[in-house]
Amino acid sequence: MKYENKIMKKKFFYVGALMALAGVVLLLLPLPRPSVRPNSSESTLYYVLKVEKFKYGSINVTLPANASVLIHMDAEFLPPVILEAYSRGQGCIDLYVVDQDNYQKWMEKVSRTTYLTSNGIHIGSFIFQTDNIPKNYYVVLDNAWRDQGKEVSIELKVTKTQSSISSQRQITGYQIAGLSSLSIGVIVAIYSIVKVTPPVIEDEEKAREDTDSQVSDATSPLE
Repeated sequence: MKYENKIMKKKFFYVGALMALAGVVLLLLPLPRPSVRPNSSESTLYYVLKVEKFKYGSINVTLPANASVLIHMDAEFLPPVILEAYSRGQGCIDLYVVDQDNYQKWMEKVSRTTYLTSNGIHIGSFIFQTDNIPKNYYVVLDNAWRDQGKEVSIELKVTKTQSSISSQRQITGYQIAGLSSLSIGVIVAIYSIVKVTPPVIEDEEKAREDTDSQVSDATSPLE
């Protein structure tokens, strides 16, 4: 009986060890890498602004957070056109992009912060990045230093890009199975070591003791 008990203990131990090993293998499998897909939304705004000589004009526009804004502008003379204006470079205009607070500072001719500054533009494209919150911006066209009016065509192309993660690093099905297999395997292995005598063996020994007791009672001499 002790020999059978040892064999059963070994079987329990081997089964537990194999299950634990399988769990470790499953846990060591590489996790899937996240797949990041950019999700972009675009909108285009068009403006035509007439700016008189020695004056300025502005466009107030609300832009989304963390957006890339491409500005394309084309400045043409307002009639009547003075011939000398071409030779004196009067066809250009200055461009600024500011927020509400800095627009007020620009009006007061004090130090201000701009998102975009470009001087002496006739035609061109420029780009700037918005802040991390939606707010109002001013596109300022400054013609205050020139004696020829302008008609300025402006195109604002606003692109907002968001990254969507389609597969995050997370515990997958085979990793859950690995954890379960490892846990059960360790429990079975420990049980095979600690549990010396299975309940069935104990019942058989108890039954044998009861039988021996009955035989002893039956063979005892009568008084």
